[in-house]
Amino acid sequence: MKIETINIEITLKKAQSFTSKDRHLQAATKAIVEILALIISLSTNRPDVR
Repeated sequence: MKIETINIEITLKKAQSFTSKDRHLQAATKAIVEILALIISLSTNRPDVR
């Protein structure tokens, strides 16, 4: 899904890739990023209910 010029799927994949490769991030920080990615993914992929 795209919002204006931002491709949400690609942006989330990049963020997840960066966090998985970064050895200096705490486990809690990685978990928070994963949860936020899940929330964003779920909220952008839901069908419109009107």
